[in-house]
Amino acid sequence: MDSKILAWTYEGSFHCVACATARFGDALDDPQTTDKEGNTLGPVFEWDEVNLCGDTCGTCLNWAVEPQEHEPASCLFGADCRQFEFAQ
Repeated sequence: MDSKILAWTYEGSFHCVACATARFGDALDDPQTTDKEGNTLGPVFEWDEVNLCGDTCGTCLNWAVEPQEHEPASCLFGADCRQFEFAQ
């Protein structure tokens, strides 16, 4: 069973799948691939714990991890929760 990768982590931030693929291509399939800081790339899977307010891509600044519905201040931001930014 293949698991969906939501984003990648490298160079200290999240990156969307499109930007990671553009930069690393087939090297994303190699668990030994490293970023320019020498760290291995980290896939973020759909079951991983992520910030409920979402995280932007460190390359294109679009969403790398989409925000999810949640109670204000119940996320990793606590009192600085960004939930209000996504209210309809």
